[in-house]
Amino acid sequence: MSKSVPKIIRQVAYYRPALQQQTYYTEIEVEETTKVRKHWVTNQHLYWVPAGADLEDPDGYLEPLEDPDLNIRRDWSRYREIYQILTPAAIKANRERYQLSGREYALILGISHSSLSELENGLVLQSDEQDSLLTMAANQTAFYQLLRRRQAIFTTVFSDQKYAAILKRVEEMVTSKPN
Repeated sequence: MSKSVPKIIRQVAYYRPALQQQTYYTEIEVEETTKVRKHWVTNQHLYWVPAGADLEDPDGYLEPLEDPDLNIRRDWSRYREIYQILTPAAIKANRERYQLSGREYALILGISHSSLSELENGLVLQSDEQDSLLTMAANQTAFYQLLRRRQAIFTTVFSDQKYAAILKRVEEMVTSKPN
């Protein structure tokens, strides 16, 4: 991981319940290069440094106490941007376009509902395989074909009537307008 010279963003007063006292920090921004999956990504990271500590000493950097996962989410967002990976919002929008519940969409895609939920909420970064599947599912014709092929699996969990209604809705989407 490489670092740049820190830029002061603001002063932060934060109440620490465990200590039962207010503590003070300097919030800094540092450009860093980190590895996301197998790729290097350069991005701006925020850190909190205890008041009076050396702002250029990375050993004193703390993840923002109000949001410890902020830098990870920023790195994932940058990774998605660089490598054209679907965003959580795009994944959810595709599902909603088909008017499917999370459980229905996950079953059709062949992934667990909990995995889909984590992807839609940005809690995990999808694998390359998941991203390929989700990208193909965004294509209405491809999704329609997948839905038709997975009828036996779908109808073991949901009713034949539910399957027929979903199939009809997606078929109408395919025949009424281009992707």
